[in-house]
Amino acid sequence: MKRYFTIPIGVLLLTGVAWLQVPPPRPKAIAELIPPGALLAIEAKDFHALLSSWDQSQAKAKWLKSANYEQFTQSNLFQKMSGVFDEYNAASQFAPGLADVLQIAGSESALALYDPRELEFLYITRLDNTALSQSQLWGMRAKFEERQSAGKTFYLRTGSKRTVAFAFSGDYFFLATRDDLIAQALALQSGSQGPNLAGERWYADAAQASSGRGDLRMTLDLQSLVNNTYFRSYWIHRNVSELKPFRSEICDLDRTAGGFTERRVLLRQSDVPAAPALDLGPLVSVAPPTIGLYRVFATVQPETAAQWIEEKLLYPTPSATRDNRIAPPSDVQPDAGTEADLETRIDALPVPSEQRARVMEILKPWLTSANITALAEYQSSERPQGSDFVSTPAAIALLSSRDWDADAARIAFRAALTARVSEGNVGTLDGLARRSIAIRGRVLLLANDAALLQQILATNTPQTGAPGADSIATFHHAGERDNFMRIMHDLDAAPAINNGMQFRNAGAAPFFSANLGSLSEVLSSVSTVTVTQQSNPNSVVQLVEYR
Repeated sequence: MKRYFTIPIGVLLLTGVAWLQVPPPRPKAIAELIPPGALLAIEAKDFHALLSSWDQSQAKAKWLKSANYEQFTQSNLFQKMSGVFDEYNAASQFAPGLADVLQIAGSESALALYDPRELEFLYITRLDNTALSQSQLWGMRAKFEERQSAGKTFYLRTGSKRTVAFAFSGDYFFLATRDDLIAQALALQSGSQGPNLAGERWYADAAQASSGRGDLRMTLDLQSLVNNTYFRSYWIHRNVSELKPFRSEICDLDRTAGGFTERRVLLRQSDVPAAPALDLGPLVSVAPPTIGLYRVFATVQPETAAQWIEEKLLYPTPSATRDNRIAPPSDVQPDAGTEADLETRIDALPVPSEQRARVMEILKPWLTSANITALAEYQSSERPQGSDFVSTPAAIALLSSRDWDADAARIAFRAALTARVSEGNVGTLDGLARRSIAIRGRVLLLANDAALLQQILATNTPQTGAPGADSIATFHHAGERDNFMRIMHDLDAAPAINNGMQFRNAGAAPFFSANLGSLSEVLSSVSTVTVTQQSNPNSVVQLVEYR
């Protein structure tokens, strides 16, 4: 009898051991629960924690009181968004405030946007039963129509223009503006092998290119967004043409002890030739710690370098470009100038175009022979004690592949300066005394302020920056705020307005001093911002650090 029981017992033991060795099914990532077709997706590791942090922040309190927010509420974009929001409220008979959103904000969360014009979206968050039962929306489910998908119940309500649907399944709360999105998401959660966001190429390639998931992640289908008329109309950066070479982008934002770090990867439509590796260290290491702004660029053409020297040091003039899509204001305002006039001299006549052409004829051959590999701009603002006048000293550094010829550099720069003098342009010879030149091996420095040049020459900070970067920029917001607010008030011909805060019931807020000024106040906790970019054959990688 023992022999008969030995075999089945052994089989059972082997089966048990094999079962223990089989790993449990991998839980689906939240992107695998999202139906395809989204144009962008935002994901959070802990949405409730992020939203609570914002709700309790000083930045939120300042922003709601700011002229910047006041002007935003009067914008066409805000009015359209408010109209759509009201239509969804009417459909659901539920008008959520931030407190209501916090009730349905769980830990791991994602929001996928399908139509920017109609604000069609799907929101998924991991939420426990206790938090769900306390939410106002869940308490209203009896007023919604019940539907089924993959054996799971969801709730639907349709108004005259909008649809609202939601469901709770397996610790996930789903909210959507289309019933098909809810139905597909529930089917995917039930094990359906249908298409999903994680499997779409633009999303999958971007996620693979990221170095790690941040506290907050945004992934964009740039190819589809650039072709979307509504996106192009309301994209505030107005750089759609610069986005066209890219097919997708992913941004990961992390909160750190000293601020925030944002990692961006833009994937190209097609590969480009690899650029030679350049070391920007010699130009970054000489940036004074107190400088307001510095920007360093690799692979600079001689024409570009000549144009920078001309515009920054020789003939500071306002740009002639204008956005013709924006109609002029109907009321007549005094011509207070624009931000492009900050460096325009008012004690000299305008420079004739033929003189500019002559200067370029001098600079371009010299810079071409110098074999420039990188260019840097250093600029700051200063206001003498007891004075309201703010000046903006600037310097330009040129990095060559070899040591500069000091004599040739002085001759070319002096020739460019003296080319300013002609009949009808008398009075600009003082520029010769105001412009300075210095050479440190492969670095040539040109400045319109001797003190700034001395600061740069006295700086030699060991550089541990990103090797292989093709551009680096740093802006010291904390050090520049007061002086720039003074400049902004002068541009607007406006009185000081408490850093632009609470400019209400007094007509339109002055754009620079109140609107942008109040945004600077909202972000006053940001001391410095540094942007580092590296261009690769198939991508552009950017690191943004907010300290």
